[in-house]
Amino acid sequence: TTVPGAASECQLAFIIPPEDEEWIPDSMRELQSMLSNKLVLNVVSKTGGVDQVSLSSNGNDVATHLLSSGLVEFEKQKNRNRYGTLMSQYETAMNEARKNRRNRFQY
Repeated sequence: TTVPGAASECQLAFIIPPEDEEWIPDSMRELQSMLSNKLVLNVVSKTGGVDQVSLSSNGNDVATHLLSSGLVEFEKQKNRNRYGTLMSQYETAMNEARKNRRNRFQY
């Protein structure tokens, strides 16, 4: 439950931002382009008081889009039974980016 009008800190579940600063502007631009649509946020877990969320924009999972574009990576979770579907979706998206040499995987 949330308080109307209140904000709380959250981050995309299991997503690792680009280590190379060269890709941060592209990642941010792509993320911002998706935030102008209708958003649906689901809390997946909580780490250190921060909600780990999945975010959908017009029915498209934001993290999956960023992963398949080769702009971010994800951190595999040990509890695959709990997050199996999400992990499989993320893994498939990142493998697609690698295979097609998108953005960070172009070399």
